Amino acid sequence: MSTPIVAGLVLALLSTGADCFMWSSGLQDNAVVYACARGTLSLPWNLTLSGGDSVMDIQWFYSERSEELIATEVHGQFLIFPAFSGRVRKISNAGIEIDGVEAIAKGNYSVEVVGQSAAGAVTSLRRSVFVFISGWCLPF
Repeated sequence: MSTPIVAGLVLALLSTGADCFMWSSGLQDNAVVYACARGTLSLPWNLTLSGGDSVMDIQWFYSERSEELIATEVHGQFLIFPAFSGRVRKISNAGIEIDGVEAIAKGNYSVEVVGQSAAGAVTSLRRSVFVFISGWCLPF
């Protein structure tokens, strides 16, 4: 008779542990982002962590025909891959900026974050946006 109550409590505990972090302000999933050619592309993804939770790994990707790794952060070490070397910087806990983007760099950009809750549960979250890069832009 008490099995449904126990099962409900176990499910609640597992759900809480799996949600060790969540997206906060920043880009919405599947948003469209515009940038100017030869300008800076800003992807301000941001996470909110609960007490005792930690980010284990973050990876940023670009894909048009195939997926290409832009950068990764493992245990606090930010590493940029050669095709993006010297043009990428981290701007928030999960966001990046890319300098000198060209019109051919339009496509899907995404971030994947792997984190661990204080209880030890590992969670992976991913967000993507489509980036359109204009060949010309008006000065501000």
